[in-house]
Amino acid sequence: MKKIVFVEDTYGVGFRRVVIEKLREVKELDISFNPRIERIPTGKCNSGLRGKVISRTGGEDAKILIVVDTEGRLDEVMNCIDKIFRDIPPGIRISTAFADPRHETWLCIGLGGNKARCRQDPGHELRKLPPME
Repeated sequence: MKKIVFVEDTYGVGFRRVVIEKLREVKELDISFNPRIERIPTGKCNSGLRGKVISRTGGEDAKILIVVDTEGRLDEVMNCIDKIFRDIPPGIRISTAFADPRHETWLCIGLGGNKARCRQDPGHELRKLPPME
């Protein structure tokens, strides 16, 4: 079974890989847990998101986690995602994690950014940090 995590932001892919590795090191995750982590292939409320996400499974059974910001519009984003992923093919399980309003602040701090500047303007501070592989 494929395991895929889709994240909304550029820095989120590398950051989540590091978090998963650290959790495996301290035995909070099984060493064999190794999901594929990708950036969301289109906007979070784009109707094309469903097809693009499902196509990444290659027709195999899959567990998919989609991590998105709500930008302060939790109900709107939740309804949008629910509508897009209604009636998914059998064998595919999709879960969603909503960061309300934005997860860039903790992402910025977790990547080593200045805490005060990350809280003030996380987007600006993230752009100053080196990209993660």
